[in-house]
Amino acid sequence: LLQYIDKAFGINPEYGSFRKIKILRENKVLKDVDLYEFLLQGKMDLFAFRSGDVILIESVGPYISVSGEVLRPYRFEGKE
Repeated sequence: LLQYIDKAFGINPEYGSFRKIKILRENKVLKDVDLYEFLLQGKMDLFAFRSGDVILIESVGPYISVSGEVLRPYRFEGKE
């Protein structure tokens, strides 16, 4: 999954969700993916893509921003 997203130039963090990613096969949701689980725990289920599968990255959801006297200001997407 990450290789395909990388080949498509990644997820635009301003518009695209890291938490609401769907894999579609024949226009049906086959799998929901939350990349925060991978980023925080380093785990991701293996998945075999087939020709014609679609990766749908939905719009970013509600988020919280961390700024000010922090080492790395960032915007974290909430979980709905």
